[in-house]
Amino acid sequence: MSLMGSLYIGTSGLQTSQNALNTTGHNLANLETTGYVRQQVYLSDKAYITIGASSVSSDQLGLGVTFSEVRQVRDYFLDQTYRTESGRASYYETMASVGMEVQVLFGELEGVAFQDTLQDLWSAVEALYNDPSNSVYQSAFVEEADLFLSRAKDVYNALNTYQNDLNSQVKSTVDQINTLGNTIKSLNDQIAKIEAGGVENANDLRDKRNLALDELSKLVEITYSEGSDGRITVSIEGTQFVTKDYVNEMGTKVIDNETGFVAPVWPGLNNQEVYDLSIPIKSSTNTDIGELKALLVARGDHRADYTDLSDADYYSETIQPSVIMNIQAEFDQLIHGIVTSINDVLCGGTGTVTAGEEPQELFVRKATGRYDETTGDYIAEDASDYDTLYTLGNLAINPDLLAEPTLLSFKLETGDVDYDKAKALKDAFDNTFSSLNPSLSKTYNFMEYYTEMVNQHGITTNIYSALADNLTEAAAETEVKRQAVIGVSSEEELSNMIMFQNAYNASSRYITTISDMLEHIINTLGA
Repeated sequence: MSLMGSLYIGTSGLQTSQNALNTTGHNLANLETTGYVRQQVYLSDKAYITIGASSVSSDQLGLGVTFSEVRQVRDYFLDQTYRTESGRASYYETMASVGMEVQVLFGELEGVAFQDTLQDLWSAVEALYNDPSNSVYQSAFVEEADLFLSRAKDVYNALNTYQNDLNSQVKSTVDQINTLGNTIKSLNDQIAKIEAGGVENANDLRDKRNLALDELSKLVEITYSEGSDGRITVSIEGTQFVTKDYVNEMGTKVIDNETGFVAPVWPGLNNQEVYDLSIPIKSSTNTDIGELKALLVARGDHRADYTDLSDADYYSETIQPSVIMNIQAEFDQLIHGIVTSINDVLCGGTGTVTAGEEPQELFVRKATGRYDETTGDYIAEDASDYDTLYTLGNLAINPDLLAEPTLLSFKLETGDVDYDKAKALKDAFDNTFSSLNPSLSKTYNFMEYYTEMVNQHGITTNIYSALADNLTEAAAETEVKRQAVIGVSSEEELSNMIMFQNAYNASSRYITTISDMLEHIINTLGA
């Protein structure tokens, strides 16, 4: 090979080493950058010049080295595992967070635990039992009942408010998902444009896209694949979300006009709902992935009350999975039991009375009296008519009894004290009245019911919390393995820097030597 050709080979080594040093420096500069994936330099031979041939091979001269490719180092399996586990952890973290918030509502609402309010009502009943004719005890009983109902409404309304907050989070999460989808689509276009010539890899843009996929996987269950043009297509719950040409943005539709609750839908697919929440939540079928689904399940689709516990199948499919609706229904059942038991004792049951001589009930329905004004018949509760229900949203304290508690009338027609009524009132609190829900058979009295309700909710919350912790740990372990592949090692990069610096210096010395040889030859020929 001519000396000029040798000079060209040296120059290729100089340029290649400089590019490799630039890549190493870029890795070191992004040592602490979130989502950055280390880049590796791949070198290859340049073209060869054939100067002859033999029976077994060609005689060739190489033209040096070239900077072949700067490639990201990723493990597809680890990426997929991390995104699945982090999405599942996000689901249970959200469920646990909702459960803990509910515990706070029952444990301390404005500094008062509801259990204390329930205990105070029971104490008032006991005092009245000991001396039912005492007007002081009668007044205390009515006052405690008023406070009890007020506190119960505070708890129930706080649950409703939290439901509304979860509904708002559903909307904002849908917006966040669409933003990430558009980000991925934009990065797809930029990456495809840069890599179309087959010369350069858009590695930094790929880092941003992978970071967006990591964030999206925490919100929803995703599958994805990369095409030959470098674009990634993404599906959510089996439905195309990011395609090569567009983003199938998610929307919301109102599913309950009274509450304004919304469900995520695909507007481009005739508002098809994103989730079929009738499918059981199982890890084996990947139906327990993503914050958005957890928000929907925890919120539920309506304000639940005691009527939602009447059908076992409906309860297990719709009410039980929802943290909020389950506690709403069970709590309302407790209040309904206490209210109707007290009313039935005070009014002598649910039979027909003489019109115009109706006994006074303590807890009244806002729009429906206890008796038919014409016939004196008891107006029974009808699940299809909300106004007839003794449910928290439809209850008030009898204003007449608030004004004159002695109208409770613990006296017989003979003028004697009605101890039997007082005992029946106490027995209502002592006797069992209901199981917690249709899936359980054991029955409880009011105090036991409340304790069991809170305990069961706490157990469920602890299960969610334990699952979240375990899954978060599993995702963290996967991330450690992933970082071992994609993370930048300062020691390794410094070693590469020394190697490429030495290669650069060697190429420089090689060029200097060739240059000196040319100068010597030219001077010799000139002499």
